[in-house]
Amino acid sequence: QADSNPVYRFEHSPPLRGWHLQTQCDLQYTRKSMGPTNSGYLSVALEDGENSDGRPKGQKPWVKFLQVHRYRILVVAGVVVAIAGCIGVVVLCQSRGAPLRDLSGVSVNSCSWETENCHTTGCCRRQNFKCFERERGFGDCSEDCQTLVNASKSSWTCDILGGAPPLQWAVPSKRNAAKTSLFCMMVVTAGGLVAPGVHEGYEEELLGMMRKNKVSIFSCDEHKLYDGAKAQSGKWKSVVNTDIFVSVWKQVKSDGLYKKHDWTVKVDADAVFLPDRLKAHIVSLSPPADTPVYLHNIDFRFHFMGALEVLSSKAVDLFLQNIETCEKHIGSMGGEDLFTMQCLDSIGVAHMTDFSLLDDKYTHDPGWNMNDVNSCTDQAIVAFHPYKSANAWLGCYKVAMKIQKPADFVGCDYRWHGDACNLGGNLSHSPTDQQPTDGIMRNRA
Repeated sequence: QADSNPVYRFEHSPPLRGWHLQTQCDLQYTRKSMGPTNSGYLSVALEDGENSDGRPKGQKPWVKFLQVHRYRILVVAGVVVAIAGCIGVVVLCQSRGAPLRDLSGVSVNSCSWETENCHTTGCCRRQNFKCFERERGFGDCSEDCQTLVNASKSSWTCDILGGAPPLQWAVPSKRNAAKTSLFCMMVVTAGGLVAPGVHEGYEEELLGMMRKNKVSIFSCDEHKLYDGAKAQSGKWKSVVNTDIFVSVWKQVKSDGLYKKHDWTVKVDADAVFLPDRLKAHIVSLSPPADTPVYLHNIDFRFHFMGALEVLSSKAVDLFLQNIETCEKHIGSMGGEDLFTMQCLDSIGVAHMTDFSLLDDKYTHDPGWNMNDVNSCTDQAIVAFHPYKSANAWLGCYKVAMKIQKPADFVGCDYRWHGDACNLGGNLSHSPTDQQPTDGIMRNRA
């Protein structure tokens, strides 16, 4: 062109006809020629202060790019933010939800007690406890974080750093099975806590009957009686007696009798205990002789009730070595059976399960009678609980040994004080009967 406006040459095929150009820069254009050679010339008159590509003079090319593609950039940025947010939610949920690592195969002895810093171990000794983070580099174990928050003036992230390793199971060993020698122990409390309708001193009466008939712990390989102390009532028909039994276990450690035997058995006085049956169960279980083991004894709640506690000698060794540590962390304001189980689990003692070891009426449906002998017909059960009168205890024993049948006993609705009885039975005392009786009304062996 003759003027100073720049001229743009372009090639196009096929030839353009009647084309139109419009841009955001309000460019003016003039069509010059469109020849058959598929080439043409376009003169564009620029506004004052514009560069040849239509942007203001001095403006950086990247600024022009942002202006043209700003909507696309906003869309891409939104997608990136959304993805980042989803990832953050997943990470947050993971940190506040289930444990972050698989604890299978992790020894509980490498984990932390409560009040210890679990940030480095990432796991807790006690079942159902989790390691909660307070701040980077510190954590504590608890069943829930709110408990830690309430007990501390510090702020907690409550991120979960780990849980407790799975309970340890003892694998049966036919080649190296534990033997069956029993050291049996019983705690007797003069004037101890009694249930409604039960008189104080009943344990001493039971003890005299057992000794006379050489039954219960008196038919074990070795036995010992320990003096207890009066306990307090607890929740769910239980007693607060952990501190009493911790003291008794320390006496067990001091006299060392348990070390001469394969198993230590703690039996309640009101439990009808059959040692020979326990030995048969141990043979069937085939516990490994070189492994500390205790036995879960009933299919109820936490699977371990205190009327019959069975621990291998190696398990007792570990229990006594750690009993003060367990008392410090677990506490003593509960039942001794729960304390014993939690302590054994927390120090790495393995367990085996035999739900036919114990029949405990406290787990039965409402309507049971403490003196009813019908439960005692089960030939698989090792101990029946509770029988708090001497005649009821001995009546259950005779049914378990097939000396008598439940139908031989007075009906529970017609029993006299101290009688063993048959719940639902119709037999009653005759006018010539004299109290006390054992409740056996016919077929006396």
